[in-house]
Amino acid sequence: MNIQERNRRNKGYVQFRMIFDIAMGLLYIACGILVIAAKQLGFQFNVPISMTFLISLGGLFILYGIFRIYRGVKHIF
Repeated sequence: MNIQERNRRNKGYVQFRMIFDIAMGLLYIACGILVIAAKQLGFQFNVPISMTFLISLGGLFILYGIFRIYRGVKHIF
């Protein structure tokens, strides 16, 4: 395998990783919003869960989603 073929394969992996990171970041942000809005949407829980816990968990999901998007966009530049 010569160096040009190896670079071509590496570019494909980097592009896949970039798209995957951005898509997963959007998914984590959507999950965070869903967790925060769970009680307002009428989800029933078997155990009592405080709104503070739901907001904290949703916030962590959103922050991690932003990090994943940042990591994906970083591969572009």
